[in-house]
Amino acid sequence: QSAREKRATLASRVSKAREIISTAPEKNWLIWHTLEDERRAIQQNIPAAVPVFGSLDLEKREQRILDFSRGQISRLATKPELSGSGCNFQYHCHSNVYVGTDYRFEDFIQSIHRTHRFQQQHSVDVHIIFAESEQPIADALRKKWEQHNSLVERMRGIIQRYGLDHSMIHEELKRKIGVSRVEVNGERFKAVNNDCIL
Repeated sequence: QSAREKRATLASRVSKAREIISTAPEKNWLIWHTLEDERRAIQQNIPAAVPVFGSLDLEKREQRILDFSRGQISRLATKPELSGSGCNFQYHCHSNVYVGTDYRFEDFIQSIHRTHRFQQQHSVDVHIIFAESEQPIADALRKKWEQHNSLVERMRGIIQRYGLDHSMIHEELKRKIGVSRVEVNGERFKAVNNDCIL
């Protein structure tokens, strides 16, 4: 149903992406999409966007990603599952536009971290384009993002309190492996609760 809605709103979403990019043509832009139809529409309407897609020859795909990461091309159109992990785009790019959204938060947050990462010199722009009918998807994504931020803050607090040095870990953070043995005997039975029993 989501994919059907995406196809119905494709032209207006790609048009909005082109409009956003045109407000800062001097910037390098990552144009994220999830459907092949979106990629084709991006290529037709944003000609400067160099596409990266799964059926593209692997060497060409890698070269395009490297060229963008080195600032040699200014627009890269790709999917989060292709370029959303492991790439370092922070040196020449701080602007992302998502031509749509979906429920896959892990892919989404990882793709943001291609530009929002160590040695990024600018605030990172994230534009997410979605139809009104996709509001529940956007709401779910926003909720997952809030939960992610809360978890990061909790982890930061734990590290600030206890540090990363394993020799300094306090007793309450240590994990206990296994359970204490409990044995109950009766006239015709013996029950044992332990890590493993015959």
